[in-house]
Amino acid sequence: MEAATDDLEILARKAAADSRPDYREVLAPVVKALAEITAGRPRAAVSLIEPLGERVERIGGVRVEREIIQDTLARALIDSGEHTRAAALLHHRTTTTPTRTSFSRHPEIQLRGQLLADSAA
Repeated sequence: MEAATDDLEILARKAAADSRPDYREVLAPVVKALAEITAGRPRAAVSLIEPLGERVERIGGVRVEREIIQDTLARALIDSGEHTRAAALLHHRTTTTPTRTSFSRHPEIQLRGQLLADSAA
């Protein structure tokens, strides 16, 4: 895993130094979060992905690619012991319209540690 982490760190630094704002502001934190997960630091990954909100839409791609970012956040939440927040994120995504998958619409994710949404709703 160390080689993968190193490669992701290099890619994150390149994205952070890129002149395109979407690379610096969105792609770099996502790649850095992946590096944090491979290094066994899921809380750091959560702190990088969580604040992105709707900015994830800026990197384009198809819906499933943006869902991979949500899945990465869910995995980091699970690995951090925040199972309820991960379940709420995934529940919301699977029960809402597939055209908008931005996790900034999830109050349970926006407000760190405070589950406001009723995952049974």
